[in-house]
Amino acid sequence: ITLLIIFSLLQRSRDKKCWPLFKKTQLTESSARTLFALFIIALILFLVNSIVFVYFIFHLDDDDGTGLGEPLYGYLLVFSMVPYLMGKWCMSVFFILRLHFVFRKTAYAM
Repeated sequence: ITLLIIFSLLQRSRDKKCWPLFKKTQLTESSARTLFALFIIALILFLVNSIVFVYFIFHLDDDDGTGLGEPLYGYLLVFSMVPYLMGKWCMSVFFILRLHFVFRKTAYAM
């Protein structure tokens, strides 16, 4: 996920026409802005989930005997699952809306 963000920023710095072309083709329609916002929100939520989950896994039982206490264990478990579930929901809505936006002007509209 972090590499995706880094490469998108590198592409923008290498190709000066990248951002104006992106704004012209992707951000002019409200449907494209909605899908882009859902994708970015899901990306951020999955990144937060990954960070919290890695911290959670590597600090379950430290070598010096100071593992996670009972309250912190529950908080990290919940804060590890909530961004994952919200990101999953955002991606589900993203794909459903993508189908809707693609097929809304066809004979068999969804």
